[in-house]
Amino acid sequence: MALAVIGDSQAVVVAGLASHCSGRTVLLGPGPDRTHGAVRIEGLNSGPVDVCVVDRPTGDVYVAVTTSGRLESLLAEHRQLLAGRVLLVAPGGFGAVVRVRRLFEQWGVEPPVVAEATGFPALGGGEGTVVLRGIKRSMPMAGIDAEATDEVHRALRGYLPDLVPSDLATTSLSNTNHLLHPVITLLNADRVVGGEAFLLYRDGRLAELVDRLAAADEERLALVEQLGGEALSITDWLLRFYGDQGMTGTTIDECLASFPGFADVPSPPSPNYRYLTDDVPYGLAGYAAVAERLGIDVPRINAVITAAEELLGRPLRAEISSVVDPFLEAAAPVAAAGGWARRPVVSRSIRKDCDVVGTE
Repeated sequence: MALAVIGDSQAVVVAGLASHCSGRTVLLGPGPDRTHGAVRIEGLNSGPVDVCVVDRPTGDVYVAVTTSGRLESLLAEHRQLLAGRVLLVAPGGFGAVVRVRRLFEQWGVEPPVVAEATGFPALGGGEGTVVLRGIKRSMPMAGIDAEATDEVHRALRGYLPDLVPSDLATTSLSNTNHLLHPVITLLNADRVVGGEAFLLYRDGRLAELVDRLAAADEERLALVEQLGGEALSITDWLLRFYGDQGMTGTTIDECLASFPGFADVPSPPSPNYRYLTDDVPYGLAGYAAVAERLGIDVPRINAVITAAEELLGRPLRAEISSVVDPFLEAAAPVAAAGGWARRPVVSRSIRKDCDVVGTE
């Protein structure tokens, strides 16, 4: 199957990794200042690759690599090419599979067989020579049902062998950035608002991040458990992804500080950046809505959303609201089919003794 990758800057890295793993040519859609693809990959892996930029990338299987906020416009641009094909959105954001299927219905175009992943498959940058800084090992991906999950996985396993079949409860509720990005941005809000440049995962008040993130993450875990997904903490997910690439530690600050791939990650240039504008409306807002439907209290997640709304001066909960109910309809049976035991719905209140946000 021929692979085409579409999307933003990380699309080049994903295309390079896919070409390296498969030994095949990978097509890359056009992008800003994108004049050529890649002929070599360096960093974690090294060797020749064949990534070709084309105006109309025609493949059998596609990977869309972009922010959740830009996903609709990216798919709209390529909707005729994607019709009836196989598509992975990586990352897709909360309920991406449901969202994508609805978009194609609205457009009157045959939908692709679609699955979502919990994040970018790879980290890096460059054109010509792609520098690979990280690969998410054993990264979950899932479709609307087990059949769709299997079809997308089979189409991509030769290109991206670190994808593993999972369920929607896991993929939609386990993107580590959905909590990590907003909490660390809010923790450093005064510096971000002031335009201070610093290395986010080296100088971003990591010691203070531990308790604040853990309190909100416990609430997220309760949702994953309720729906029968794979309930790993953010720290455990990061170690699973990057433990063979230099990440060590038992707490989130130790993990972030130890990983070479995060050494040069800059602070957000302003509050109006995807760490709040993408990860809150297309991540945490979905978590909060699911919690409301399930009768689970998530005061710390709600506090993060509220603090982000106050900082940006606009609401962030509306974008994903229509996806919640169809997501819940799909997530429970898919999780059960994957062998996860679904638990009865109970009202639950979790740790209220730790602050999550702060701008001091």
